[in-house]
Amino acid sequence: MAKKSLIGAGAILLDFKRECMLVVRGQAHGKWGPSKGHRDIYDESQMEDPCDCAVREMMEETGLDISDLIIGDTPTTTYSNYIFYLVEVDSTRYIPIVGDPREICEVKWMSFEEARSLDRENRNVHLSSLVKDLERIRNRLIL
Repeated sequence: MAKKSLIGAGAILLDFKRECMLVVRGQAHGKWGPSKGHRDIYDESQMEDPCDCAVREMMEETGLDISDLIIGDTPTTTYSNYIFYLVEVDSTRYIPIVGDPREICEVKWMSFEEARSLDRENRNVHLSSLVKDLERIRNRLIL
């Protein structure tokens, strides 16, 4: 089976207690998820670095500058052809805003419990799956 190419990147911001994460709700489908986006293509042979993509998307979607938080050894996880950088922050100091209202209609810190409830409402299966994986690995993460 051919390996799928990495089409995009994002960042998953977790609070210090690792009980909630920063999520955005997209305009197109009204679904919640972590900030993410497609990597820019500079020419036929060069694509945007995934780290740069994650930083750019977070700024565009939430107004938060995380450029100093993602470094070479930042833990990552991959979902659906996207690489996500896992970053632990003080949620009281990282106050998001809706960056681009054409793409994002809402942004907030969401508890893992609330994210799981969205799946029960049959609206966010991918977010629920991501949360289950984060809960499984959160105590092993060294952030």
